[in-house]
Amino acid sequence: MNRTKNDQETIETLPKFLEGEEIPEGYFDAPDSYKSVKSLKIDIGKLADYARKSGKDGWSLTREEIEMFKHE
Repeated sequence: MNRTKNDQETIETLPKFLEGEEIPEGYFDAPDSYKSVKSLKIDIGKLADYARKSGKDGWSLTREEIEMFKHE
């Protein structure tokens, strides 16, 4: 699935877990390295191990697969 930021910008490809979701304002903007970033509360190491063992990359994971690695 491809989306455009606006009519003037290039097409961006969305990861599978965002398919069918409303894209938040600013999703395609470059991050501001001077601002604090909210925690995603996801164990990235375990998620990466799961993806590698499943033969997938991060863009191929479903929302349900990612949710398995959330923590408080």
